[in-house]
Amino acid sequence: MDVKCEIVANTNVGRQRFRNEDNFIVLEKFSLAIVADGMGGHVDGDVASRIVTETLNERYENLYGEKVSDNEEKVENQERFLAESIEQANFKIFEKNQGVFSLESMGTTVVGLQITHCGHSITACVGDSRIYRIRNDEIEQITEDHSLVGELLRHNIIHEKDLMFLQNKNIITRALGMGQNVTVDTKVHKLEHDDLFLLCTDGLSDLVENDAILKVVLESEGLQQTVDNLIDAANEAGGSDNITVALVKVQCE
Repeated sequence: MDVKCEIVANTNVGRQRFRNEDNFIVLEKFSLAIVADGMGGHVDGDVASRIVTETLNERYENLYGEKVSDNEEKVENQERFLAESIEQANFKIFEKNQGVFSLESMGTTVVGLQITHCGHSITACVGDSRIYRIRNDEIEQITEDHSLVGELLRHNIIHEKDLMFLQNKNIITRALGMGQNVTVDTKVHKLEHDDLFLLCTDGLSDLVENDAILKVVLESEGLQQTVDNLIDAANEAGGSDNITVALVKVQCE
């Protein structure tokens, strides 16, 4: 299978924040996109999210060829390498937190997506940043939120209609930097032609409903305009947080 992908990403401080604690990285030669959201309210969240992007960049540039077989059919090797890279970023953040008052408790979420040459997508997630897949004009969240709301919804303790009455909705139950080890959720999905993947921080997903996100995607021309329009939609809805969006367009032949 011949798989090609195009990746576009951008970030915006939003309308109510003075500092952007989000970071992203696009590694085109590895068909990889990473989005990280430094935890709001924590000192130096931007440092934590930058450690993620720098660690991933370093490991893929220097170690990927050694750790991952040239045989692209070995999807599990690629999946493991992505998870281990995020785990290494977690350890670096945790170490930096120790004994440095100005950096104590800094943390970050992360989502990552890699497209393989043999027709798969690999997703990785820690926290409440998200990855959506748009296929056949329908949108589906393909990562699970590690948040209080996500846990309550998964266990049927509350329902979507109850969310407007819930306080402390932004409590995260898993993030990088909070412990020496972290569990990284990874999944492998079979690709279809024209799949479009959207990676975003909660600066978009908290303010723009899934159906509205889909509407922007379907009505926009080109990936760059789509990213810009999604950021504009979040700002028009209040822009209460930093906003980072990455789009990965896949073509399979």
